[in-house]
This record gives sequence, structure tokens and C-alpha cells, in this order.
Amino acid sequence: MNNASTRKQQNSLVRLIRRRLLVVTSLLVFAFLFNFLVGLYVSNRQYNLGEQKAALQNDQNGILIAMLNQETGLRGYIATNSPAFLEPFNTGRPQYLLTVQQLKDQAQGIQAQDFSGTHTALAQVAARANDWYSHYAQVQIKRMQSGNLAVARSTSTVSVGKGLFDRFRASVEQLQQAIVHDVSAIQLQVTAFNHFVLLIAFLLSAIALFILGYTCITFVKVLLQDLNILKAATNQQGSGDLSARVQELTYDELNQFGHIFNTVAEELQQRQTVLQLQRDELTAVNSALEEANRLRSEFLSTMSHELRTPLASIIGFSQMLLEDAVQADWNQQQQNNLERILKNGQHLLSLINDVLDLTKIEASRMVVKYSQVDVRELLTSVVDEIQSMALAQHLVLRVEVDEGIDFLESNPLKLRQILVNLVSNAIKFTEQGEVTVSARRVISPGQKADQIALAVKDSGMGIPSHIQEHIFEAFYQADGSYTRKFGGTGLGLSIVSRLTTLLGGTIAIKSAPGQGSTFTVMFPIKAVHHSSEQDLPRLHAAQPSEASTIFPTSDELTPAMPNEVFAVSAQREAPDGQNNLILAVDDNPDVIVLIKAALKDTPYTVVGLQDSLKAMELAQELHPCAIMLDVMMPDVNGWQLLHRLKVNPATASIPVMMITVLTEPTTGYVLGADAYLIKPFKTTVLLNTLRHLLASQTGHSQASEREAQRV
Repeated sequence: MNNASTRKQQNSLVRLIRRRLLVVTSLLVFAFLFNFLVGLYVSNRQYNLGEQKAALQNDQNGILIAMLNQETGLRGYIATNSPAFLEPFNTGRPQYLLTVQQLKDQAQGIQAQDFSGTHTALAQVAARANDWYSHYAQVQIKRMQSGNLAVARSTSTVSVGKGLFDRFRASVEQLQQAIVHDVSAIQLQVTAFNHFVLLIAFLLSAIALFILGYTCITFVKVLLQDLNILKAATNQQGSGDLSARVQELTYDELNQFGHIFNTVAEELQQRQTVLQLQRDELTAVNSALEEANRLRSEFLSTMSHELRTPLASIIGFSQMLLEDAVQADWNQQQQNNLERILKNGQHLLSLINDVLDLTKIEASRMVVKYSQVDVRELLTSVVDEIQSMALAQHLVLRVEVDEGIDFLESNPLKLRQILVNLVSNAIKFTEQGEVTVSARRVISPGQKADQIALAVKDSGMGIPSHIQEHIFEAFYQADGSYTRKFGGTGLGLSIVSRLTTLLGGTIAIKSAPGQGSTFTVMFPIKAVHHSSEQDLPRLHAAQPSEASTIFPTSDELTPAMPNEVFAVSAQREAPDGQNNLILAVDDNPDVIVLIKAALKDTPYTVVGLQDSLKAMELAQELHPCAIMLDVMMPDVNGWQLLHRLKVNPATASIPVMMITVLTEPTTGYVLGADAYLIKPFKTTVLLNTLRHLLASQTGHSQASEREAQRV
């Protein structure tokens, strides 16, 4: 029993991915905190260095000015024999000694090895100044006081004094150069240290992204391999071979499908002598296959959401590091490397979204709403969006719309997704020439109504005939080798095909090697059928496969961040009397960190809460100006909590902003959400949405007060 339990734990794909994601998140949090703390240290050291440099240069200028006062006063006294000219000389000497002592004190406060040149140059300045004072200035004053004016004013005597003072000037210039040199050397040390720290942060982020990418690739590869085994066995069963069995699969989660399949197959074989019970047998097979398909879709959804949650944190922290790059003195290469991390993270998120789209379509959970679509405007906007991609490859991208084509009844978002995928695919496989997006009216004898054909034609490499029949299969790639030239996951055309069918259209391809390709999707001008919108989640069992069983508690993912306790009287109001308290409810502590970082330089104060069971109590106690709410949380999920907030008179007026990886804004707005953001979010988008939300709430409250006064 213990051996079986150990094997199950070792072969659990969910636990394997969860452990790797924990490592990724920990690395990113450590990199962020490490970079932040070292940045504070470097900034403080940089400021102190600037202050020390200015003080040293001021003292060096003070030495020169004091000596010039002495030299000028002495010269005037020798020329006029008037003791009044000795006043600058007498005041200049104490000023010189004081300034020299200040500069020595400044230099003594710094490590000797850092300012060794300054110490040496300062000693030389002091020696030459004393030489001029002792061997020339004091001697000249004695000559003047004894009446030996001729010697004191002789050219040879004055020349000796000038030579001594010129040597002093030269030593001051050397002191200035030494100060600049020593400060520059320390500055280089500070800069080198800063670059070293940034390199460590970059390497940690790169390692985290590598682990995440490897996890995604492993997940997709293993899943595809085991699903192909299930598919092959299913096809054998469908063709009448009831001896087909599913072999032991790689991971226990997928083995559930195989066990269900094998159990049904064995039952069918045992009952084979009876093909009058055939209808019951076929019904059992159907149920088993439907259950296997449901479990497969649930598994895909589970893994996708397991990846999306930490990936949103990765993208968020990468954006924060990139926003701080200028202040941290990152060079262009370092910023480019961080942008690559962010771009690859967004690419992984796009892959996960594609997998979710496939599972929604297969499970008939994709929502379709029809409206009038301006065909010319749609094609133009798609081309404008992708024009930069074509220009980067020196391709011509243009639109051709026949006269008389205006509106098409369809779903604008999904129709746009179809065209964007087709045009992007055409550009990717076209090295030179052009890509044309066209629309024309088609009158088919077998159709009850006219159709519009939307075509994407390229002058690219073309597709061989033996490949054309497979290109719409999920994860299929024309070149699947490790050295393939073109990237991609093999999901784009599969999604295009299934979305086209979902919208009541058809898709066709015309291509030959070396002659380019033309993909054509045809839709009726007026939709023949409408897919009904999926049911909204029930409030007390909302998204059980996503909110209750998919996600572990925060204790399993990362060390728990303690729930914050605030003094309400001190924190809930700003100095201007306005309530600027924000309550953020999310079981993932990284999201709360990101929200706090996004609002750190604003008047808002963020209270983070991971335990959704305490959200209602804290909302009633603090009565914040806004609540930011995740959906997929244990115990009480976001849909349930949103409903409770809106039906409770004490909290119904508080604006609620949903922040989640789920792309179900319709559900949120129906249940009472005031705003809806999808993770990962940008700092500026979060702040602008919050400001707009609170401004709208303030305007509504003022209007209500005026209406009450009129009544």
C-alpha cells in the first residue's frame, strides 16, 4: 500500500509542475528583493560619494583662495611699505590652516586605499605652501620691517617668491586631479558592483523562465503522447476491435482515462456474445468516451490554470524590473535581455490561452454572441494591427474588398481572431513578396443565402498536398524537427478551423510548393443559427473544477504571507479626509505584492488578505473605498464573495474590481463587479482603472445627494 502511494506521488504531473512553479516563483521574488535592497545601498553610497567629492573640491578651492590672499597682501605691503596691506596676509594664513585641516579630516573619513592619491597630493600642497611661507613670506616681512627695502623689492628676490608660489599652484592643480581621479575610481567600483548585482538578478530571472519553459514543454509533450495512445485505442474500439486496451500511461492523472476505457472495453468483451445488447454496449462506450473527454478537458484546464497563475506573477515582476531599469542605471543590453524574458513569458501565456480556447470549443463552453460586423473596417483594422510584423520582414500587406460588401452577421471578436491567426501565419511562412487579405460575395447554388468569402493569400513557400490534410489538427506542424526554421505550437490553424465551424462557416485551402497559399473562410451574410450563451456559474458551487479542486491553498505554493492587521483609525482616511483604503483579496501573496508595488507612490493604502473567509468581516470593519478580488480561491471563491458583498447593505456600495486569470468578464459584471482586469496586469492599467472607478463612484454619489436634496 505504501509502495503504491509512493509511486503515485512520484508520477503525479500536477505535483511535479507545482514544485517547479514554486521554485520559479521563489527565484523571481528573491531576485526582485535582492535587486531592490542592493539598489537602496548603491543609491545611498552614490549620494555620499557626491557629497564627499563636493566637499573635497570646496576645501581645495579654499586652500588656493587663502594662499592667494596671503600672496596679494604681501605683494602690496612690499610695494607700498604700508602695514595696511598685511591684513589679507594675516587673515589668509589662519584661513589656509583651517581649510587644510578640513580637507585632511574629509580625506581621513574615507578608506586610505580609495583616496591614496589625494593624501599624497595634499601633503605636497602643504609642504610647498609652508616652503613659500617660511622661506619667502616671513623673510620678506623681516626685511621690510628692518628697512632693507632694496633687497625686498629686488627682481631676484621677487623671482624667488614667484617660483615658490608657482610650485604651490602646480601642487594645487595636482591635488585637484588626484581628487577627480580617486572619486572616479570609487565611482567605477560602485558602477561595477551595481552591474554585478543586476547580472545576478537577470540570471535568476532567466533560470526561472527556463524552468517554466521546460515545464510547459514537458507538459505538452507528455500530454500529447498519452492522448495519442488514448486516441489510437479509441479508434480501434470504434472500428470493432474490442480487444484494444490502453497501456500504462506516464502519469497517474492520465491513467484515470485509461482505466475507465479498459474497464468499459472488458465489459464489452464479456458481453460480446449477447452485439441484441448492442445498443446498451454502444451507449456505455459513448458514456465512457464522453467521461474520458470531460476528464481530459478538465485536466487541460487544470494544468493551464496552474501555469497561468505563477506566469502572471512572472510577467508582473518582469514589468516592475523593466520599469525600474532606468533608475537602476541598466545599460541597453540589460534592458533588452529583460524585455526578452518578458516577451517569452507573454509567448508562454499565449500558448496557454490557445490550449484553453481549444478545451472550451471541444467542451461546447465557448460563448458566441452575434452582431453586425463592418467587413471593410474589420479587415482594415486587422491589417493595421499586423502591419509592423509585415514591415519587419519587408513584405507588402494589403486589403481588397469588393464593392457592395458592407456588413456580416457574426461574432466580431472570434471573427477577428480567425483573421489575425491566418494573416500572422501567412506572414510567418512568407520570406518575400506580399500577403493579401480580401473579401468577396459568393453566390452558391446549394446555399439558401449569399455568403462572404474572406481570403488570405500569400506568396510564400506553399504547402505540399500530403500535409494539407493534417494542418488543421491540434499541435500539428509542417516541420516538427528540432532544427525547424519556423516557430509555433501548431494550435493556430486548429483554432481557426474550430472557430470557423463554431460560427457556422467553412474553411478551405489552396496551395502548392513554391506557389504560395490561400486560406478561405466562408460565412453566411446572415447567421443561420445562434449558439446560446453558457450558463452563469452557480453562486454556491461556482466553477468547482477551477475554484475548488484545481488550486491548492497558498500554504502549498509559497510561504504564507501573514494577514495584515491595521489600526483602523490611523489608516482608513488620508489627511484630506478621503477614504483611500484598498482591500486586496487574493490567496496568492505575489499578486498582493504586485498590487502594493503598483500603488506605492499613490495616496492609496493597500490591505492584503489571503483568507477569503475573513473578507466579509474585514470589508465591513474597514469599509474601504474599493475592493480588488480574485476569483479562484479555496473555501470561498470570488464569485461567491462578490455576490455576498453586493447583497449585503453594509458593503453593496463599495466598488469591486475583479483581478483574475479567468477571461469571463460577462459573469463578473452580471454578478455586480464594477471593473474587470485579467492577469497579468500592467501597473498603469491597474492605476487608471482604479482612478476611473473611484471617479465614477464619486460622481454617482454626488448626483444621488443632489437628487435627494431636490426631493
